[in-house]
Amino acid sequence: MTGCNLFLQRHVRALREGTTPEVLVILPWRTADGRPVRAGWLDVRKDGREVFVESLEHGSGEIALTAADAPYALAVRKGRLEDAAGSLESIPVAGDERVAASDPLCVSVALTRG
Repeated sequence: MTGCNLFLQRHVRALREGTTPEVLVILPWRTADGRPVRAGWLDVRKDGREVFVESLEHGSGEIALTAADAPYALAVRKGRLEDAAGSLESIPVAGDERVAASDPLCVSVALTRG
């Protein structure tokens, strides 16, 4: 699961400082057709900087985000090509689905929150 490791250090620091740690939100994702995307990546960015990338080669997976860091920008890469695929202004609420789609690359990724 991509994203958890980035927040672990902040969680430990908060515990040491006696403050309330952030809560991670686990978002399962899947490609629109459930098929793997060879050489495909979902880029998660904050303020123009890459936070992490998630391989799309399995067709589904999970990422972890925090509401405190929103908004996030999303991009899709396929091979050497890249396209902006939307943003997450806020973390989806339970039952909500957000789609990051790139028409030029023919890749669509649905992020859901159970």
